[in-house]
Amino acid sequence: MDAVQNIDVPAYPLKLVHPELCGRMLAAQYTGVDSRKAPLWMRVLLMKCEIRPINALVDMTNYVMMVYGQPTHAYDADHIEGGLLARRAEEGEALELLDGKQLTLSTEDLVIADHQKALGLAGAMGGKHDSISAQTRETVLEIANFKPETIRKTAQKFGIRTEASSRNEKGIDAQRMDPTFGLWQKLMRDIFPEARLVAFAEEQKRVTEKAEVRVSREWLSRRLGRSLSVEEITEMLEPLGFTVSCADTENKHEQGLIVTAPTWRSTGDISLPDDILEEVARMIGYENFTLIPPQVTLTGALHQPQMDLERRIRETLAHSFGFQEILSYPWVKEEYAELCGANPEEMLRLEQPPAPNQATLRTSHVPNIIEAIVKNVRFYDAFRLFELGQVYCVGAQSPSTPDEVLPAMHRELAGAVVGNNPQELFYTVKGVLEALGQAVQTDTFSFAREERPYWADREAWLTIMVRGEAVGVMGLLSTRTKARADIKYQEACLFVVNMEKLKAFDSRTNTFTALPQYPHVFQDLSLLVREETTWKQMEEAIGDRAVSIAFVDEYRGKQIPEGHKSVTLRVELASDEGTLTAEEIHAHMKEIRDALADAGATLRAQ
Repeated sequence: MDAVQNIDVPAYPLKLVHPELCGRMLAAQYTGVDSRKAPLWMRVLLMKCEIRPINALVDMTNYVMMVYGQPTHAYDADHIEGGLLARRAEEGEALELLDGKQLTLSTEDLVIADHQKALGLAGAMGGKHDSISAQTRETVLEIANFKPETIRKTAQKFGIRTEASSRNEKGIDAQRMDPTFGLWQKLMRDIFPEARLVAFAEEQKRVTEKAEVRVSREWLSRRLGRSLSVEEITEMLEPLGFTVSCADTENKHEQGLIVTAPTWRSTGDISLPDDILEEVARMIGYENFTLIPPQVTLTGALHQPQMDLERRIRETLAHSFGFQEILSYPWVKEEYAELCGANPEEMLRLEQPPAPNQATLRTSHVPNIIEAIVKNVRFYDAFRLFELGQVYCVGAQSPSTPDEVLPAMHRELAGAVVGNNPQELFYTVKGVLEALGQAVQTDTFSFAREERPYWADREAWLTIMVRGEAVGVMGLLSTRTKARADIKYQEACLFVVNMEKLKAFDSRTNTFTALPQYPHVFQDLSLLVREETTWKQMEEAIGDRAVSIAFVDEYRGKQIPEGHKSVTLRVELASDEGTLTAEEIHAHMKEIRDALADAGATLRAQ
């Protein structure tokens, strides 16, 4: 239905100012039109396509677009001064769209314009003041073929998603304009029999080249699992618009073919031999292929102790300690990275970030943990959360081949406990970490003070140690960090552990401890110690004189001398030889009191 040839009317003023962005365009001016309604059958079909009918001219543009996939646009001829141009927008040029949206354009945007102003955003949406209205008596139909990348970038920049933009941004063959215009002419004769075509013009700088794919008959037969002749392949592809011809091949045993795709399949759809394979398979019918089940050789289970360790950590934190696991994106907002002392300029950057302030990859989970806290404190007063995953550092490594150079990465565990009592939060996190090692069958954590993290409180922080090596940190969020993150009413204690430095125990290193045969005895001690004395020092002073020692309470008040504090401990005593008598308990407790006295602790009067 080629209706572009042999149109004997005056030429309409039309120009492609930037043919690299708009390769073909036609314009047709009609007189004798009005704002009548489209036929009922057309309105029903448009409503089934979820398009609201407006009037006959507008509905016709939508109808031909749904039939051929080629967007068109109709303008009120009275509002066009000097003809149509396809050009780049001027820097800062203003345009109001049909939906009332005000745009400020740049030279990266393409517009359809007359000689005075922009009429519409090319390939996306027309302008408000130049389109069809109830007063329209002459109209100009515009059909154009655009560079898809330009339409996609413009639509994404302005947040525009229309039926036209969704088609133009994927690429349309230029030859599709011919049947589209032919259908338009037929509709004009049927709906506006009194209308006349008074001017027409077409400018073409580029057409869509037909894609050619080289493929061999033997390759197709081998992939499909059945022998096919050239004649059979041709019979299957020709109804789809393809042409098949023979080609010379280097391998004399293979029969080469050149498959030429139609233009409507040459805008990125057909480019590989596998695309031809899919078309042939589709014509044969997927239901006509015999199912050949794959051969699977079952072997022993792959032992991955580090993966098992991570799973145990996740399960223990979630099931035993009440944490919720979160999953965040690998990029981090720059404001949260700066909260944690990171310099965004020194972090790995994405070529195409999801947002301007999310261009850096995380070097720690802490920024995303803080962001999660900020989002959740609006709804919950207290909660626990953690994340275990990959973090990315500046540097390069080649884990597989020298050709595959990746950023330096390691696995990291991070979490937080949020509530109102900072002391309780700190001891909760410390207790969770102390119990975690035994629960997941890895080394037990100990604590020291080496280097304070940027985000932590000056006093309430600890370095997490394993076998004398620092593997992470824990601490309360500092007042400064909370203020910058806008956390006003809650407190949070965070922890971070480098998973690469944790090793899962082999099963042969596990030991068995029999249940006690005789009852254990628990005794509380209230001690007066100097303020700087730590719980660790008291634990070391008692040593192996007790089965276990537990911290119970800490007290400061007017009864306690200045520079001192009262600490309550609970010691566990037992014997493998029999039930402890009162005299034996007294003797054990005297040894413990003497050891604590040597360390500077005195028994506080009850």
